[in-house]
Amino acid sequence: MSDQNTIPDDLTLEQVIGGIEKFIVTIEEEVEIHYSHPEWMDLDKRCREEENLITRVGLIITMLEETINHFNLPTEHPLCQKITAVKNYFDKLN
Repeated sequence: MSDQNTIPDDLTLEQVIGGIEKFIVTIEEEVEIHYSHPEWMDLDKRCREEENLITRVGLIITMLEETINHFNLPTEHPLCQKITAVKNYFDKLN
C-alpha cells in the first residue's frame, strides 16, 4: 500500500462536493460533542475521549485540506470557511 494519496486528475469538485459536505457535518458534530462535555476539559490532562475526538477531527481536517488544495478552492469558499472555523476551534485546545 502506498503512503501517498493521489486524487485522480479527472475528478471534479462537483463529484466530491457531497462527500466533503458530509465530512464537514461530521467535524461540526464533533465540535458539538466536545462542547457538550465540559468534564473533558481538564487543563492538566486530557481524558481518553477528548484525545480520541481530537485525533479523529485532525485526520478528517487533514484530508479535507488536501482536497481543498487539490481543487484550489479560495479561502472565501463556504466549505473552506467551515473547515477553517473547526480547525481554529481545535487548534485552541492545544
